[in-house]
Amino acid sequence: MAEIYEKVQKVEKLKKNYRIYWQNHEPMIVSEDFLVQYRLLKDKEFTQEDFIEMKKNMSSDQAYEQALRWISYQMRTIQEVDQYLKEKNHKERVRAKVIRQLIDYGWLNDLEYAQCYMRTKRREGKKGPRAIAYQLKEKGISENDIFLSQKEYPREKEYENAKKQAEKLQLRYQKKSIREQKEKIRQKLYQDGFQSDIIQEVCSELEFSLESELEKMRPVADRYWKKYQKYDEYTRKEKLKMMLYRKGYASDDIQQYLQEKEEEQG
Repeated sequence: MAEIYEKVQKVEKLKKNYRIYWQNHEPMIVSEDFLVQYRLLKDKEFTQEDFIEMKKNMSSDQAYEQALRWISYQMRTIQEVDQYLKEKNHKERVRAKVIRQLIDYGWLNDLEYAQCYMRTKRREGKKGPRAIAYQLKEKGISENDIFLSQKEYPREKEYENAKKQAEKLQLRYQKKSIREQKEKIRQKLYQDGFQSDIIQEVCSELEFSLESELEKMRPVADRYWKKYQKYDEYTRKEKLKMMLYRKGYASDDIQQYLQEKEEEQG
């Protein structure tokens, strides 16, 4: 008969787990599943081999409990759980085992995560599918799961969100020239992950006021006219023209402004 190496002295019920007191070792905290699996009752005896094997599996049990508590607050990806357990100093072997268990029990599913994430971001309306796909890739989601999740963001919803964002941007940039407004709106929508053809369609439908382009240009022109006063008259005008052209103002409005300046100077 194998020699008895260790023995359970006492089992204490905690809020969610159990504390096991041993005859020759420090107390251990285990889950209820682990308690049942190893029948950790008072006076239970272990050989040295069985005790060492149990302690190895206890690391996996603790990691599993930690991961399960963490993902109970919100959905997580496989990569996020692996990183979390790594920060808790669990070895790669333990992390892999726990992740496999969580997948088998349905607690981890990267495709479901990607689909839910895509729907949530679509409802928020600030980002297009390209940007969301990039965010999912950063979270460790596979290309295939990202591709499948994009069905949650149909084209009509992308158009609707892009149009709302474009209208907000139009208000933000309303003091700029029409050309500059369009350029900034296109750039921002592209940066936010909307598709190029959607952006083109949305921008072509925006309505811009033509009545006050010259008035919108005046404060900008005045600022640069003052800035360039150190130059001779010809250079000053040429620099102002180039600056206003780059900002998208019409040549007729620029000429009108310069003509007014000539009249002011007599």
